[in-house]
Amino acid sequence: MGNTKRNFERYTPTGMAVWIREKGEAEDSALQVNIQNICAGGAKCMSPVLYGNGTLLHVDFELPQFSEIIQVTAIVRHVDCEEDGYALTGLEFLEVHNLDQDTLFKYLTEVLK
Repeated sequence: MGNTKRNFERYTPTGMAVWIREKGEAEDSALQVNIQNICAGGAKCMSPVLYGNGTLLHVDFELPQFSEIIQVTAIVRHVDCEEDGYALTGLEFLEVHNLDQDTLFKYLTEVLK
């Protein structure tokens, strides 16, 4: 990524549970992933599956201190393979429901800051 300018401040999450699956796949195919960092526009996660660039994903976030599950449509923007078999996967959020977006923003700016 080099010197790419970011539009949003990135945060290191704590206590966040996240599941991803390819868009259109059954809910029971979702895999839990670890989020390395997150911002209002995307996230970087460690995935046990190597998704190709451009893959559309359905992402569910369970945030501490909030009862709602945040549902996001994301696209894979970059992937780096790690030696331990996981893929460091960069996601760009494409679609976040307005109420979910408010909850996510509140979590990022009030809880993680």
